Amino acid sequence: MNDRELDDMLNQWDKPAAPPALREKVRAGFHERALRPMSVIPRPRFPRVRFAFGIAGFAAALLAAVAAFPQVSRLFSGAPIPYSVDSEFVIFPRDREPRPYMTLTSYSSNGKEVALTWSMTDHPFATPIHRMLGELMTLVHGSPKETSDATAILGCNHSCFGMAVESLGPAAELLSNGCVTGTVVGRETILGYKTVGVQRQLEDGGRGTFWLAPDLGCHSLRTTIEWQAPDGFYHRTREKRALRITSGSSQ
Repeated sequence: MNDRELDDMLNQWDKPAAPPALREKVRAGFHERALRPMSVIPRPRFPRVRFAFGIAGFAAALLAAVAAFPQVSRLFSGAPIPYSVDSEFVIFPRDREPRPYMTLTSYSSNGKEVALTWSMTDHPFATPIHRMLGELMTLVHGSPKETSDATAILGCNHSCFGMAVESLGPAAELLSNGCVTGTVVGRETILGYKTVGVQRQLEDGGRGTFWLAPDLGCHSLRTTIEWQAPDGFYHRTREKRALRITSGSSQ
């Protein structure tokens, strides 16, 4: 059978007529499907674990920002800063020339020196990392016990994760005595402010000479740290030098 014979057979075939109810059934089926409510895929509930990780991530980011940029923490504090002192810390190696190793901006409140920001001169890009590690160590181990003593910053502590602080005795007594504590070794004007030089034995050995300014709440504008050598003489190892004083700092 060829194609022509097949076409002739199809033309002669009388196909049966569609039942009258077929059209109505098809219409009814489409109408029922159109009215049927669409199934909604429920959205998964926000897991509490994700929420906890989100809060932890935000806290970590805030901690990193505060550590790297201490100005962030002062955005949440309304306490005014009466002045700020920009200082540099110089180290005196026995076999090399003296060199600055850190800069610090600070002020004193109730006899306590408060660091606003600091940076390692030789490693400026590592400073934010050291700050953040220092903040994490404080978070884990807790802050040092608060005392009523006046304090002065001596420079970086071990590994430079924070500031090394020295006690100058009871703050109330120091402020009422015109910044006199220990042995008075002289008086000098530094950057336009009168200071009294007092010498004290350090808590971990050595000797410190602090030039304290009564008009700045007994802030030390120059600090010299000395250690006794085997020959019995004291040799200067570190020194803090005030470079600039800014009144009413908004830092």
